[in-house]
Amino acid sequence: MTSFCIASLEVRYWIAIRHFSKLESRRITRTSL
Repeated sequence: MTSFCIASLEVRYWIAIRHFSKLESRRITRTSL
């Protein structure tokens, strides 16, 4: 059970980081343009 919870948390953390990086890249491109 604990290992499953940790795995789900890692997946959520990874998805959140990918989403945040996408938003940051969009913001950077807009400011550069």
